[in-house]
Amino acid sequence: MFLFVIAGTECHTSLVESIGDKVLYKGEIRNCSIYFMRIPDGGYEGHGYESRGFQSLHKFRGQEIGSIQTVDFRNVYKSWAELVSVLELITENEFLKINPHNSVTINFLEPDLEINPKEHNDHINTFYLIKHTKLFMTSQRRSFCSYSTFYKSSDLSNNELIWKIGVFGAYQETMLDKVGHSTFNESDDFYVWVKKSSLYRVYIL
Repeated sequence: MFLFVIAGTECHTSLVESIGDKVLYKGEIRNCSIYFMRIPDGGYEGHGYESRGFQSLHKFRGQEIGSIQTVDFRNVYKSWAELVSVLELITENEFLKINPHNSVTINFLEPDLEINPKEHNDHINTFYLIKHTKLFMTSQRRSFCSYSTFYKSSDLSNNELIWKIGVFGAYQETMLDKVGHSTFNESDDFYVWVKKSSLYRVYIL
């Protein structure tokens, strides 16, 4: 799980950031800050994996487990509210860098499975984390379809395709460099998905 924040920095760094009593890995590229929460992958249906003690955001939110430990063993969250509070601190820190006259937009995965079927359970539960922050109700909001675009979205072309390939390439390189994991080695389906256009809806305040 990671959080992207568009702020006002002009640097390219990788560092460890203290957020409250938690320690997070943070990357900065120009005006984009990326926080790696390192919450374990809960699996497509939220059951978790044996190697991570069958932990998942789904179980954590539903209080089936009393705590959740990050995959780097740096942090343990003992309540859903504590995890939300860390997101609050991240947004407060980053938004101090934003011009107060600029509007803030929160992007997240569409939680309605009728609109966005076949979505990963972690993505849905990440939405519920964001929904519980103070910023959620006071910002512009856009919800994106993700996995479902593989089945129903049209193919990209020209500049849009180049940008999408660039985003996937940066993600792949970061994951491979930092944790030795290659998304593209999981399935050839990702080569199809990289060509698909994004679908989203805008919430009116």
